[in-house]
Amino acid sequence: MKKSRLLVLTLVFVFVLSVSAGALLLDYEEEFGEINFEGESITYVCWYNPLGEFEEGGEYAGRLEEAKDKFNIGDIELIQVGWGEDLSEIPMSRLLGGESNYDIWILPHQNVWPLITQGAFYPLNEILPEDYYGNMARDLRVIAETLSHRGEYYATGVGADHYSNIHLLFWNKDIIDREGLTPLNELYNQDNLTWEVIEEYAETVTRDTSGDGEIDQWAFGSFDPVLWASSNNALVSRRDEDGQMKFTFDNEEGLYAIEKLLEWENAGYFGAGWERIEVFEGLVAMDAVPLWFFERFYDELEDDWGVVPLPRGPHTDDYVYFSYNVDNVYIPANATDPEKLVAVHNFLFRQEEQLADREDFRIEMSPDQTTYEVLIDVEESWSGESYLLEGILGPHWDGGRPFGAVMSPILYEGADPATEFAAGRDAIQATIDDLFDQ
Repeated sequence: MKKSRLLVLTLVFVFVLSVSAGALLLDYEEEFGEINFEGESITYVCWYNPLGEFEEGGEYAGRLEEAKDKFNIGDIELIQVGWGEDLSEIPMSRLLGGESNYDIWILPHQNVWPLITQGAFYPLNEILPEDYYGNMARDLRVIAETLSHRGEYYATGVGADHYSNIHLLFWNKDIIDREGLTPLNELYNQDNLTWEVIEEYAETVTRDTSGDGEIDQWAFGSFDPVLWASSNNALVSRRDEDGQMKFTFDNEEGLYAIEKLLEWENAGYFGAGWERIEVFEGLVAMDAVPLWFFERFYDELEDDWGVVPLPRGPHTDDYVYFSYNVDNVYIPANATDPEKLVAVHNFLFRQEEQLADREDFRIEMSPDQTTYEVLIDVEESWSGESYLLEGILGPHWDGGRPFGAVMSPILYEGADPATEFAAGRDAIQATIDDLFDQ
């Protein structure tokens, strides 16, 4: 793309969007008095290195040493774990082996539910002041609420972020312009960015442009029915009014979404695999992508581009923002001094810096004003939409897991969605009930 990133923006309201942005999340000295670890070492467990920003060359270099001096900590160490089941097994092993008394665990939501239901995390609402979660930025508080269980709050809220994993609709401005279609930012500003309109776009865009008889331009990139269905207000699971987790993908919203998405897939509107090679080659008009893709668009895509929310399906009046990763930070149930660990973590990872980093991202990475405004709306409006139980039910494409066992015949064998869900929903719900003992 031409390197014309958004440089001039109206920023007056940026840090007003959350009244808590400048608030001190935890005045640990007032709450807990002097914090002294008496030379004990703290161990972070994570699949990446969250401490890198405090090490030499990092944005906040020197803060680790400052924390060790301030709180009399022997060392702050890292156990870096591979992605997958180890992220559940290693924390539990450390807990059962009595090795986690001074641990801090950063985990993706796919791994936390078995740990939560087995009592592996310390319920932080029992030791933190009442205004701790109230002082959080709105969407960080949503994370803590989303990952709560039976009234107990386990996530610290800060130090890990869902923001870069929120999915939005990338659109190739050159393709949309070449096809004589109204730009998607105008559809969004007119509140007309809907599945119905986008379907009309797909019919126009998906075609053979070279005359060789083969489709070489597509409407959409990678086919992900769970992600796309969320924009019709369909989620795999939700809590009901009694707080119990229920399988909900077989409701009216979900069935409509799957049937419509299969229509689009069978019509050939989706043209890219998971690597999205065709997207970066400029052959795809639209694609649902996470925010961390933005850098790749600047580096690899020659065309002009923008971002809007995923279009609204007919079963919702609002744009839905969906995140595949709701990472957060937890304290083990056997922590010797859990409040002190939270204090140290909040000293290292600061809410105001986390929010400032987001704003830097918005300014640096927004290719136009609409993208910037959408990125603000993500922070203001995300309500916890995610595939919360993916680690339990499995991805939609894995026929060996409960959810995939139902989805695979629908997606790959032409089975009727309503029939398959009617036959398989009880097994899915039983898996959920067993996990949550409900």
